[in-house]
Amino acid sequence: MAERPSSQQNQRVAPAAAGLTLRAVWLSDVGRARDHQEDSGGVFEPSDAAVLQYKGRLYVVADGMGGHNAGEIASQMAVAEIQRAYYADPSADIPTALTNALQSAHQAIAQHARSTASQSGMGTTVTLAVVREREVHVANVGDSRTYLLRSGVLTQVSQDHSMVAEQVRAGVLTAEQAHNHPQRNVITRALGKTATAKPDFFHGALQPGDTLILCSDGLSTMVTDSEIQDIVSKWAPADAARRLVDLANEHGGLDNISVIIVRAEAAGGSRTAMPAVPRADAAGGSRQAMPAVMRAAAEPPRSAAERRFPLWLMAAAAVIALLALTGVILLLQSTRGEVKATSPAPTLRAVASQPVGATATLAPTLPSAPTAPAGDGTPSAATATLAPIATPDPSPIASQTAGAPKQPAGSFPPIVLLAPVGNITIEGDAERTFTWDWSGRLQADQGFQVLLWKDQTQPETAAEPVTTKTGSSWQQTIRLSQAPAVKKGGDGAYFWTVALIELTPYKQLGAKPAPRPLTYRSQKPAPRPTDTATPFVRLSPAPTIDLRPTPTPTPFGGGQRRF
Repeated sequence: MAERPSSQQNQRVAPAAAGLTLRAVWLSDVGRARDHQEDSGGVFEPSDAAVLQYKGRLYVVADGMGGHNAGEIASQMAVAEIQRAYYADPSADIPTALTNALQSAHQAIAQHARSTASQSGMGTTVTLAVVREREVHVANVGDSRTYLLRSGVLTQVSQDHSMVAEQVRAGVLTAEQAHNHPQRNVITRALGKTATAKPDFFHGALQPGDTLILCSDGLSTMVTDSEIQDIVSKWAPADAARRLVDLANEHGGLDNISVIIVRAEAAGGSRTAMPAVPRADAAGGSRQAMPAVMRAAAEPPRSAAERRFPLWLMAAAAVIALLALTGVILLLQSTRGEVKATSPAPTLRAVASQPVGATATLAPTLPSAPTAPAGDGTPSAATATLAPIATPDPSPIASQTAGAPKQPAGSFPPIVLLAPVGNITIEGDAERTFTWDWSGRLQADQGFQVLLWKDQTQPETAAEPVTTKTGSSWQQTIRLSQAPAVKKGGDGAYFWTVALIELTPYKQLGAKPAPRPLTYRSQKPAPRPTDTATPFVRLSPAPTIDLRPTPTPTPFGGGQRRF
């Protein structure tokens, strides 16, 4: 079926940590019975590497409801607010940050509905997933679903919040009866619409070959679980998404149809090249990354010999042969004095060694072979092979070898700021923990200093230097009201960063990471009246339960579970 104007599609290929590559596609179609689109969704990946490592990637599908385009507005508000609030939340605990983001979206939609009479009663269902390295968290409100396809078996991870789903879980209806029930579209939870918008949470770990499918009920009510399993098992994400939407339309297309497919592949494995993804820039436009298939076409074809023997292997053999020949020439020259080298011997550049006891960070390694010049005479870029990064040694400074040489200036690994993320507000005497990562190892006279300052002023120390690592990262808890910069500057906007320092005499070493903003208020604002009409019930994370995936349509129990 040809692409219809009512469809919109985004695709993304993203290398993830822990040896996985994530391939994601989002496809939305108006269907055949509706005249406008009330579904919204998106694939969100932070451009800041530190934020990406700390918060992961976010995938959201929302299905709005309400007259006068209110459903369209509700779903768009939900997606935008969830994305904003989740990445602005400083918490590293994903369920906590997602709960806060869902609460913020729920309140924003409810407030808009109360202030706009024509859109009273608007609301939206939502299902979402966050993938951080191999860790995956799923949350849902309403009947939009998230599935997991593992080893060819499809499992519904989320639980529908609908009248018939509750009757299925109670044993009153079978899954087959629920699929055709006249009240199957009556939902019991929604953002902004129902009095209670309690999300369910699920978590687990992705394995190579796993696929997440997020969809609105416009897909799950038109296409059976066995059909979803069959199509997603056989096709790449982009093709599978199109076939699922086409099949839903063939079966009637009675509602808007939206689907996100996220496939986890082992890094470096064979894969199908996929088109680029339009990504919104700061000005609201879009920029197009060069497709992988175009990158492959831009490279000159390799000969059969090059395919059998990679360039780096051929170059390595040439270097070894050259060194061996040079050694023979030098040996003959020293013993017989008859042979003179006609050209200078290759010069080997010394590499500075790491200080005693330090843990080295391995930089990307390039093939030693010279690359063939491009058409304009410039050498073509070599392909970097990333070597593993060694784990920093968490042992205390006191255990280091006394008198170890200092690290050369300018050779320090970069500091990566982890938290807080976004422009947070700190009030009164509240404490805030600042967290960062560093792959090097401190010398006995070195430490870290959290710096704080207002615009147009010089950075000042916010607290005593930090010389001991806490757990897997560096951190310091600071009461901002006692920081010298805040004592002088009072309320307002500040910046913070972290510097590597030499303690005696005090001197900053290496480069500081880009500063992040925060706001300080000496007094908390007066509490707002609580709206009891639309409370948001917070779900505390429950203990992890080891639940193996089983073939659908077996229903699951409630609460948080591990898949």
